[in-house]
Amino acid sequence: MQVGKENRILILIFLCLAVALPGACTYKGGSGRVFEMQEFDSFFSTHSDSVVMAPRWMKAQALQRMERTKDSMVRYNYLAVALKTCLATSDFDSAQLLLRQVEAFVGRQPFSHRLADLQSECFNIKGNVYSRKGYIDSAAVCFKEAYEARLKGTKFEVIPDILINFHIWGWNRCLYFSRWVRT
Repeated sequence: MQVGKENRILILIFLCLAVALPGACTYKGGSGRVFEMQEFDSFFSTHSDSVVMAPRWMKAQALQRMERTKDSMVRYNYLAVALKTCLATSDFDSAQLLLRQVEAFVGRQPFSHRLADLQSECFNIKGNVYSRKGYIDSAAVCFKEAYEARLKGTKFEVIPDILINFHIWGWNRCLYFSRWVRT
């Protein structure tokens, strides 16, 4: 009878550990912020081509994911993806509205490296909007600010794209127009 009682105690201890350990071993810090940012990074790296290839689908996906996200930094990163799709569809009015929302968010937040990435994205998109509307000087300033903000961020792989924009729309264009005005 003593053996049966010991087995019951061991089974009871095992059941208590089986219930308690999985909950204790999971990471709950930051209320899922790390997971949500990783999910965003995974989504964007997997579907980044869809910004141009299927912009309406990409915008719908970004806005749906934005609604489910609790972390405000991740929400505005999804909004920046929706903003990129506005450029792909030449919807500049919507782009400017979304741009103002992202800029307002960036302006309210304390500095972080992820915020610098979002700010750089915002400046780069703003530069693209200006360049497509013919405001070349403003575009060049935005691309320069995008580059400087990106240097404070974490995603350095985007720097060549910013530099290409700056080269195409930046100083070379300004020099061309200044020569044209002088003659």
